[in-house]
Amino acid sequence: MQSEYTYEGLRRIIEAIKEDCVQSNEKFLSDRTNPVKINLSKSISKTTASNGFFKMIVDYTEFLNQEYLTSDNFFNLTINYGLRSRVKLRESILIKLKKYQTKEINSGSLSMNRCLNDLIGMRVILNGIEESESCVRSELNELKQLGIISRWYFREDGDYQGYHCYFKLDNNSFPWELQIWDTKWQTRNLEDHKRHEAEKVC
Repeated sequence: MQSEYTYEGLRRIIEAIKEDCVQSNEKFLSDRTNPVKINLSKSISKTTASNGFFKMIVDYTEFLNQEYLTSDNFFNLTINYGLRSRVKLRESILIKLKKYQTKEINSGSLSMNRCLNDLIGMRVILNGIEESESCVRSELNELKQLGIISRWYFREDGDYQGYHCYFKLDNNSFPWELQIWDTKWQTRNLEDHKRHEAEKVC
């Protein structure tokens, strides 16, 4: 049974993810041997030219799989709120980088933290999101003003609908993504996701 949307419930989820994002990124950056700081607000071409950038991606995704996704905090989010998650696979990361490099060549400078903004992606599916549109948008705007989320937008692409929220520690660490879906959108969104993945392989 899906949980109902409430202002307090969604806020607790978002605040918990923000706290985990900050703590996990601080730990990752402090635990690295000979850490290299890479400003991810720079353009894709400048960032990919940085020494140690690709190793940083590999190390970070391994850290997320081995440490965050096995943590008590993540377990509690999953159990209490039905959170679903995945860490992006290396092949998918390279495909996305290639796509955004081409986009940058054609349309001008794009920042890396807009490209690799979902190395870890989470999703929560709630009843009543669609009916509470104005309340949800107001809540997300408030959380952005407070600095709890760095940005959000409502994505509507073909049959897909969903709120996308982003969290970050600073410009030296990768953002995290949370998608918020209404139960009504689940079937169409999953079908659209399968289509999107199939198109990437072609």
